[in-house]
Amino acid sequence: MSQTGSLALMENALSRNAMVALVAFVLFSARSVIAAGSPINLPPSQWWDGNDGPWSTFSILVGTPAQNVRVIPGTGQSSTSVVDSAYCYNSDGSVKYTDCLKDRGLMYTAGDSSTYESKGMFDVSLYWENNLGIAANATYGYDTITLGIQGSGLPSLTHQLISAVQVRQYWLGTLALNPRPLNFTDLNNPQESLLQALRKLDDPIPSTSWSYTAGSYNHEPKAFGSLVLGGYDTTYFTPNDVTFDFYQDISTDTMVAVQSIGSNITDQSLLSSGIFAYVDTLVPEIWLPTAACQAFEDTFGIEWDETASLYKINDTIHDDLLQKNPVVTFKIGPGLTGDAVNIEMPYTNLYLTASSPKVQNSTRYFPLRRAESDNQYTLGRAFLQSAHLSVDYERQIFNISQALYPSSNTPQNLVAILEPTVLTANSTDVTQSGHDRLATGAIAGIAIGAIAVITVVVIIFFFVYRRHRRAKNTPFDPRYDKAELDAIEQNITIGPNKQELDASSDTPHEVLGGTDSQAELDADERSKRQEVDGDVPRPVFEMAAEPVSLPELDTPDAKDPDAISRMRHEMPTSSNDPHASEKSALEAHQPAEPVQRPSPRYEEVLLPPSVGSRTISPQAVAEHINRRLSPDKRGRNP
Repeated sequence: MSQTGSLALMENALSRNAMVALVAFVLFSARSVIAAGSPINLPPSQWWDGNDGPWSTFSILVGTPAQNVRVIPGTGQSSTSVVDSAYCYNSDGSVKYTDCLKDRGLMYTAGDSSTYESKGMFDVSLYWENNLGIAANATYGYDTITLGIQGSGLPSLTHQLISAVQVRQYWLGTLALNPRPLNFTDLNNPQESLLQALRKLDDPIPSTSWSYTAGSYNHEPKAFGSLVLGGYDTTYFTPNDVTFDFYQDISTDTMVAVQSIGSNITDQSLLSSGIFAYVDTLVPEIWLPTAACQAFEDTFGIEWDETASLYKINDTIHDDLLQKNPVVTFKIGPGLTGDAVNIEMPYTNLYLTASSPKVQNSTRYFPLRRAESDNQYTLGRAFLQSAHLSVDYERQIFNISQALYPSSNTPQNLVAILEPTVLTANSTDVTQSGHDRLATGAIAGIAIGAIAVITVVVIIFFFVYRRHRRAKNTPFDPRYDKAELDAIEQNITIGPNKQELDASSDTPHEVLGGTDSQAELDADERSKRQEVDGDVPRPVFEMAAEPVSLPELDTPDAKDPDAISRMRHEMPTSSNDPHASEKSALEAHQPAEPVQRPSPRYEEVLLPPSVGSRTISPQAVAEHINRRLSPDKRGRNP
């Protein structure tokens, strides 16, 4: 194969590979958009529950038929906890008190569910909470969990691990937000978490991630909490660019550095030195060093009640603080120095209400607890009234931002936290809550638009490539400056297929004429061919003569003498016959045998002006051409 052919094959292969790569990219982009899924905004239950808040809860359905329960997020939990209805019944079957079944966010009865499968009694995994004196055991089993209420259209997950608790310390049920699987007796049979199950749906959440803010009961008007799985709602926080890495201990991955604590009603620092604290949704209070708690006592006038284990706020102090409207500012960062974000807690988020059975009578309290060691420093739900927490388990990072309380008529703006393998229009970390994030609808719109553009480019590329191939494969001869009929290029020097006669440079192609001469003689049809096909028989057109004249006489058969006699007899004898010269020539050159002559070559002839428009005979044309040719070429049969 020639070098030119090899290069052509290589170019064609590269072009095909480029086309395949482009199509593959389009298909991959489409698949990524489809597989990315959408975040789930779990709507609040519209209820305020709990004996230490109250708190904005979220509805789920458990079992078959579905039993409605209200829960709070469990950031460190891999199994969803519900309150066992057995807590509300005495041994004789009577109800302990009237509102028992409602006080703990409704309850679950395993025996009423046809899809329940018992696993047994185990201790609830409460690693950090155990440090705070919280412990519980529960009956574990499998059942169906549906997010939201009946008719909400949210996902339903079968064979989900649940734990039914009864102890008072675990007052409300929790929705499992930790994606790590739970093991019962060994590490060889891990139980799938709720977030893992949501990632495997036909319409999955975009990533193993979530965001949460607790809302505010004392805010005017009351502000419900926000819980989004696989993303976040930008209307619930003020964005910042501070990113926190997961803590090295997976049991306390949302550990943060509290660099400082201050207030607008004092110049005194409320925290003498920075500490590391765990952000925890299962605990209502903020646990700080004893010295920090004493600084709060001096600034706010609160007192510790040893019996109730609360910082109670009497009416006088409460009225005074309402007038001062103090704001406590927590400076939070990934480390004790460096980047940080300020979380401001107004007084409306610094007083909560404790109720029975935590205290005998409803009591207003300050959500602060004294920590005896650094493994108790905790920022609980009270802190999350003013803070918005977004956690991305796939990148092992999270973000804390100032919480906002949008009005009820503010439309949600959900943003997907995409998995790391999905390309996005933004090059920064998706869990950083910046203004440059794209909402789910915007991401889908841009992706679909990009795919449409790429598809158009592919189509254009295909047609341009095909046209280029066709033009490249068509040979071009610079000798021709006009279009040619398709044919095989070869030199033909003789015979009827010759396309053009070779001649010297001084040989004219046409007979010159005056400016008033016709460019071409009239014929039966328009003669605008560039070239006559060589091997295709074609009709011979004669020049115009008298209106009733024969363009050519039939050649008689030489073997039939009577035919020639008949022809002579039928020919007109008048001296005015314009074809007399043709008849004489016919008789003089009559062949003895029939001769099969090749089709004559067509040649355009221009006559001199002197001829005018009078009657023209073929003999006259021949004589005119003979006079124009050189002496050595005269009389040759064309």
